[in-house]
Amino acid sequence: MSKPIPVAPAGESHKRERRKEARPGELLEAALDLFVEKGYAATRAEEVAVRAGVSKGTLFLYFPSKEEIFQEILATRSREFSAALEPAMRTACPIEQLGHIVRQTLAHLDAHSAMFAMFVERGAHAEFDLDRIGGPVVDREYVRFLGLLDKTM
Repeated sequence: MSKPIPVAPAGESHKRERRKEARPGELLEAALDLFVEKGYAATRAEEVAVRAGVSKGTLFLYFPSKEEIFQEILATRSREFSAALEPAMRTACPIEQLGHIVRQTLAHLDAHSAMFAMFVERGAHAEFDLDRIGGPVVDREYVRFLGLLDKTM
């Protein structure tokens, strides 16, 4: 007679799925904390895994490299910034649009100053570096930002 296959208690499988969905965010948060504390170059992938409470293999299942972790952090922040600028497009007055853009830009820089310091640490010195350092999402959001500025001028 064969052994019965263990079945997870009701609700545990759903709990595991929720945990799995949250994991990328937890990994990014752990990486960002370490990048801020130690700098990008000094942070090892193993340290990110330990901080997040997962194995190195699990980390690389979600993000194949430290560079991809960094790019996803930047992409996430870029999407947040773009979303914060959207209300400016619904305002007819260019002065109000520009005021909204400036306020949101300063608020974003203030809230995420450590991220911008890391961006500079990684070697971003000009517009052409956005795709190289931040990836295509960051580059695309920057182009959208410039377009928004052009419309207000």
